[in-house]
Amino acid sequence: MGSAFPDPPFEVPSQIPGQTPTGLDIDLMTAVAAELERPLVVHRYQGSDFDGNFESLGQGIDVVASGATITEHRRRLARWCSPYLRSGQSLAVNLTATPDARGIDHLHGLVLGVQSGNTSQPWPRPHTPPARSRRSRSTPTTGS
Repeated sequence: MGSAFPDPPFEVPSQIPGQTPTGLDIDLMTAVAAELERPLVVHRYQGSDFDGNFESLGQGIDVVASGATITEHRRRLARWCSPYLRSGQSLAVNLTATPDARGIDHLHGLVLGVQSGNTSQPWPRPHTPPARSRRSRSTPTTGS
């Protein structure tokens, strides 16, 4: 299973080295592997562009489960099952560092981090005021 970490609640790395990660996609694929009587081997995708996650299919990776959104471009890269979760895009801010940021109208002048290749990448431009943008493959988590 190919997956991009960390991406809570989909993939949460274990705090114990060598232990299997947890999360929605991990739990789902553990159940699928058990049903197929196959071992689950999790491969952490570490590329800079999320779409690269799909390039490893058929090259040591049988399935990608990584909180991925089905797009027309990705339909050309892989076969997809029916969606098992529907969600939307959202923004998160650190209220301690930016206590006045309570909505998209308050983002002017702030740095907005967006993961390259992620379906959230095009969203900010037409929906937010001018902000400085910074590309990032992942956002560090603090174990929450």
